[in-house]
Amino acid sequence: MGPYLGPISMLFGLPLLTWCSAFYLQRGYSGWTITPSALPSWADLSGSFSWRASGVYVAWVAFQAALYRLVPGPKVVGTRLRDGARLTYPANGWACLVLTALAAAAGHASGAAPLTWAVDHFLELTSASIVFSFALSMYLYAASFWGQRLLAANSGVAVYDFFLGRELNPRALGVDLKYFFELRPGLFAWLLVAWAALLKELGASGAALPSPSMAVAVGLQTLYVCDALWSEASILTTMDIVMDGFGFMLAFGDLAWVPAMYSLQPRFLAAAAAQGAPAASPAFAALCLGVGAAGFYVFRAANSQKDTFKTDPAHPSVAQLPAIKHANGRLLAGGWWGAARHVNYAGDLLLALAMSLTTGFVTPITYFYPAYFAVLLWHREQRDDVRGGAPPHKPAPRRHLTPSPPTPFPSAAQVRCKVRRGVGGV
Repeated sequence: MGPYLGPISMLFGLPLLTWCSAFYLQRGYSGWTITPSALPSWADLSGSFSWRASGVYVAWVAFQAALYRLVPGPKVVGTRLRDGARLTYPANGWACLVLTALAAAAGHASGAAPLTWAVDHFLELTSASIVFSFALSMYLYAASFWGQRLLAANSGVAVYDFFLGRELNPRALGVDLKYFFELRPGLFAWLLVAWAALLKELGASGAALPSPSMAVAVGLQTLYVCDALWSEASILTTMDIVMDGFGFMLAFGDLAWVPAMYSLQPRFLAAAAAQGAPAASPAFAALCLGVGAAGFYVFRAANSQKDTFKTDPAHPSVAQLPAIKHANGRLLAGGWWGAARHVNYAGDLLLALAMSLTTGFVTPITYFYPAYFAVLLWHREQRDDVRGGAPPHKPAPRRHLTPSPPTPFPSAAQVRCKVRRGVGGV
């Protein structure tokens, strides 16, 4: 929608949607099944913020940053940037996830920090994550003008660049901010919220074990997050790290959108258990598990093959596969990638659908995740195809930015033209 209307709409619309989902769904089972009849009042807005939840949220991010810096782990080298540099990253995400899980389990078992508190105060935590993501985005935009910075493909339109991010790989206090926020605080929070919802269901039902639907939903989400951290180094060849700047789009998505909108299924199942609604049969839960397992297999196998091809094209598993030469290098055209373009997205969507199927067909809200994901992945496919056929970037030295620097990036008019052709940002 252009460099003005699109970013401005999403700067306000996405946080509003995220906040409203947390606000209306906190009312229990009826919040999921009855269309809201009134807008939130000022008292509702002010009551959704608490200093305690904000403090907990900031402490959570600080705890994850400390783990990132202090937990030992192998160092991995990223892909070559257009200025010739290759950055180093700590691949300690799996160890950080295990330590976080142990700390959360100890806090819950002792009663000092019960996990269910995150579900009981989900609205305040969501509000805190939205505020934090805006504050982080403003810092990122301002810091991109300081010193020597390698920029992403900026437009020169302030609101557009604020949304997509000006700087490619911002770092502060020894932390690569994009890499850290992509995989740590928001992704870990999603997992903790899912498990908190499972504990809420157990408390409501009085059962010793979760319902089959809850077990499958939380199991698939746990598998998805654990796989992301186990295969952490593979993110360094993805579009987010290689191509996109770090601005509001990724900051808000990582910190607020993921834990709030990806945890809908276990939160609904917890609300349904509290209402006494009947759970899905074990046979239907098994079907959901089968769909999710198939989706995960396609997703992981295709992504692993692509990552091997990018990082070690001489590896025996990919060396003999056909490839297509293009302006920016070579595209894999065999194996999984000979079956379909972006076949990994098909597996991702199948896994997302399986998570939602665990909730049955009571409400369309729990199917927001696969519906949104389909739009997101379709748009990424469009951007990736444009990038694959575009002329290669010319090497550009790191330079000191002035308020009006000479820049090889497109003008606002060129951005508007590109957006009309379907090349613009999300």
